[in-house]
Amino acid sequence: MMSLWDPNGSLSISGDPNSPYVGLERLKSFLLSTGSFTHRRLSLVPSFKIQIDIHGNEAFFYEECHDIGDFDLPTRFIAADTFLAGTLHKIKGKWVFSNMFGGSASPLSVDHHYFP
Repeated sequence: MMSLWDPNGSLSISGDPNSPYVGLERLKSFLLSTGSFTHRRLSLVPSFKIQIDIHGNEAFFYEECHDIGDFDLPTRFIAADTFLAGTLHKIKGKWVFSNMFGGSASPLSVDHHYFP
């Protein structure tokens, strides 16, 4: 997962008093304490909502992720509806997350994007 991030990357989470998370170590600590890293979840990413707008070695990126907890049990539930959006950079031929933002993607909507 960390290979997807700019070494100087940042992640700001709406409503999280500890964000932004800047640099690989802070990002790793945060990511290892969340979502599918700490819970059994199935993550669904609706491909029709993904946006990528490239301008040279920089791009805007948007996606949503909808996590289902206990996905294989009768007790399944929607655990989270979130977005990730922001700037990607191409570094040494590889696209990486650079200045990213995350937050709630609720209520669910086919045609609404939650960032910017």
